[in-house]
This record gives sequence, structure tokens and C-alpha cells, in this order.
Amino acid sequence: MIWIMLATLAVVFVVGFRVLTSGPEKRFAVSAIG
Repeated sequence: MIWIMLATLAVVFVVGFRVLTSGPEKRFAVSAIG
């Protein structure tokens, strides 16, 4: 079960990193979709 948690944390980290590195308009689009 630990590998599931690690995989989830990895996905969240990658997504958060891409959102932070993207522009405001992309961030708004992602937040609107989410």
C-alpha cells in the first residue's frame, strides 16, 4: 500500500510543479477545469 501513496505523492508533486512553472492563464485554466 505504501507504493500507492508514493505514486500519488509523485503525481501531485509533478502536477504542482508544472502548474507553478506555467503562466497565470494556464493556471487559471487548470483551476477552472479542476
